[in-house]
Amino acid sequence: MNVSLREPFRSLLEPVALEEGASVFVSIHINAAEGGEGIEVWYNHFGKELAKAILDSNTVFPRRKNPLVERNELTVVGNFPGSAVVVEVGFINKRRDV
Repeated sequence: MNVSLREPFRSLLEPVALEEGASVFVSIHINAAEGGEGIEVWYNHFGKELAKAILDSNTVFPRRKNPLVERNELTVVGNFPGSAVVVEVGFINKRRDV
């Protein structure tokens, strides 16, 4: 399945998190694209502190140019009623990130 983050998309685990009463949602992704490397963290309007804590605790991946990005339009984080982040943890096609 090829899913663009610009298309409506909802994590399969988000409903489980909501049913269980979770106050935090973390989705971890690995990139594969030309011209990129490193880590960046996307967050909803409740998740900036969580995103910063995740980024600050990273000891493996180099930081992207703008590593903290608010992305409320992404369904996977934007619809969650608590702190939600997408952690993009490197590029699997880059030796430095693997």
